[in-house]
Amino acid sequence: LKTPIEDVNKMVEVFLRLRIENKTTATSLISEVQELLKNGLNIMENELTFNENSDQGSSFHRLAITWDYFFANVYHYLLAIFLPLQLEFEGIGPIVKNAKEYWSDISEPSVTQSTKKVILSAFRDYVVIPYFDTELSVQDVEDSERRTLVQCFGILQSIHSANYNQRIIEHLSSILQ
Repeated sequence: LKTPIEDVNKMVEVFLRLRIENKTTATSLISEVQELLKNGLNIMENELTFNENSDQGSSFHRLAITWDYFFANVYHYLLAIFLPLQLEFEGIGPIVKNAKEYWSDISEPSVTQSTKKVILSAFRDYVVIPYFDTELSVQDVEDSERRTLVQCFGILQSIHSANYNQRIIEHLSSILQ
């Protein structure tokens, strides 16, 4: 049974309130959320690999299975769970009094912070990039997997960060297309 999203929202809101009232910086707070996502995504990926017996396929095959499951079953649920964080990013949440100032140390002035970006960045950094660290061969990619991965990399490109991991995503996307 899944816990109702409203109950989990309350837990996230309490967590945010405690961390922000204890003068945790925005950077530290986001690092804590990313660590939670990292652990959860690693567990999800390991279970998928074990359950789907996908350790026999190519890295692209395993990544396609992981993305399909993540996007269909996890991503939108995480967006809903972290709604209190999104409201704080937007400056309409009940906790942060001066949101623009509080969140300024984690984003460029022209970039809006969002839970979508945090979640997708975690998937990129903790699921996709480790696959890239191994040898990837595009010749092994089936058409259905290619479509799935084009979707995956297309959505991950929406993060619009200027870091090295984002350039890897853009490179992989151009190879697949």
